[in-house]
Amino acid sequence: MIDLALFAGHSKGDGPGVRAVLWVRGCERHCPGCGNRNFWRTSKNHMPVEMVAVKIFAQGAIEGITLCGGEPFLQATSLARLADLCHIQGLSVVTFTGFTLSELGTVPNADELLKQTDLLIDGPYKQEFPETRRHWVGSQNQIFHFLTGRYVSGVEYPHKGEKIIGPQNNLRGLFERI
Repeated sequence: MIDLALFAGHSKGDGPGVRAVLWVRGCERHCPGCGNRNFWRTSKNHMPVEMVAVKIFAQGAIEGITLCGGEPFLQATSLARLADLCHIQGLSVVTFTGFTLSELGTVPNADELLKQTDLLIDGPYKQEFPETRRHWVGSQNQIFHFLTGRYVSGVEYPHKGEKIIGPQNNLRGLFERI
């Protein structure tokens, strides 16, 4: 079961290419200035992994999925199962986390989701260090970890003439409340 807050079927603001994006509920970090503070608390409205997968696969014309929060690693086992189903369908998996990669070693079952993640973007949001050079992240401290060969370093930088695509560019109107 996944405690899902929001779903976007097609986004260019949350990872390489056009992606389905899932925002999950539950976060203990409470970063000052967090844009997703409504997702800090968990809910009782959980969806089966398979139902979420069907919703993703129905989107068509997407490169992959992005897992955001809240904090995805607090639901590592369920999201790892979802990511596995997406990989079987040829989709990539990008996971954002407020934990650092080294901190994930202390998070129960984090290794399950790490094994299913192609691109991990880690680190807490720090409003005092806004990112202005790389796509998809909010603060300069956040690190891109290329865990498989699906993506390579440099994908996070804009091409000549391209504008930065960051979290502030997302259109909340495209989201479907779950």
